Amino acid sequence: MLSMGVLYIAGSILSDRILGTIANKGLIMMLYMVVLLLMVLPGVGISFVLLLTMGDFLPAIVIGLPVVIWNLAISTGVFALCRNTLDNVELTNSL
Repeated sequence: MLSMGVLYIAGSILSDRILGTIANKGLIMMLYMVVLLLMVLPGVGISFVLLLTMGDFLPAIVIGLPVVIWNLAISTGVFALCRNTLDNVELTNSL
């Protein structure tokens, strides 16, 4: 739950960094969801492989652990790469 919240914030910052200000809000939301899907897919894939190969032996918390670890890792990377995006937000008048 926490890792998905952090991922949504990181996805929002990354989308803002990539897309900038576009007038079409529908396009922004669609691309935001695509960015989030691409960010979460590797962790889900690893968990899915664990489920298929060792699902009978591992508890559910262990199978879901790669998603949490991946979400936190990718979010930390996005925060590090986009650290200067929000520095001057109050100085811009793009509303």
